[in-house]
Amino acid sequence: MNSTLINERDFISKLLCLTNSNPKAFCLQDDIAKISENIILNTDTTIEGIHILQGLNPKYIAYKALARSYSDILAKNGKPIGYFLNIILPKNFGKINNLISGLQEFVSTYKMDLLGGDTSVHNASNIIIVATILATVEKHTARAGAKLGDGIYLTKKVGSAYLGLLDCQNGNIQTQNAKEYLMPSLTDIKDYSAINASMDISDGLLADAEKMANASKKCLVIDFNKIPFAGLDNLQNMLIFGDDYNILVTSSSPVLNAVHIGFVKEGNGLLLENFPFVFPQKGFDHFSV
Repeated sequence: MNSTLINERDFISKLLCLTNSNPKAFCLQDDIAKISENIILNTDTTIEGIHILQGLNPKYIAYKALARSYSDILAKNGKPIGYFLNIILPKNFGKINNLISGLQEFVSTYKMDLLGGDTSVHNASNIIIVATILATVEKHTARAGAKLGDGIYLTKKVGSAYLGLLDCQNGNIQTQNAKEYLMPSLTDIKDYSAINASMDISDGLLADAEKMANASKKCLVIDFNKIPFAGLDNLQNMLIFGDDYNILVTSSSPVLNAVHIGFVKEGNGLLLENFPFVFPQKGFDHFSV
């Protein structure tokens, strides 16, 4: 049983004192820091055995490490300048070429150059990769910007990664869902002119929508019947598992190539309409695994 006495959200709130109210930090509520008017930065840690199954081909953790960070950049309409990598490997690690092939496959698709980083080893048996991406942005849309009357939109189906995890656990790593879990496809939004709030959905739709609602001091209303699911079963697990690297936005007008799932109204928090079940936990918490 996990003995941690604090959850991830409360721990992050305790770190706020370290920002000294620096506006670039967005109160640690926006997945990115805004370095200047047109420069943003994101960093993410990917741990084998936590964010991806342990013992798979190392190319998958390498690919996913970059995808996790870049998804946050895409959610802010960022255009990458380059990336930094901190890689911690098990001692006597012998699959360097597999690891590098995963990095190469990602950057050949999304066109980013390595700018630097650090490497080390440790006594554990898992791989740890910290990816940091620097990007330009024309219009930064914070998760705190949702406005009354906005529609709520999603860019991808919910649950592909969860179904992919089940496939991988059963040894079926060649399915399309398994690919979404191991080497997730990323989406973007072409026109941010009417978008008021945006964020990457990686901790689960409900958990992240609640974060947006709380940051915006609004109520986000989500209709279960409008959510695009990747399958017909395990719907509750799909909603709380996350890992889909979807983009959630609120917008004053319809968003092309996205699905309308709700609206923003006066109030606080998340309001779930037509949901056939309740949730003991709304999404992924790093301190509970």
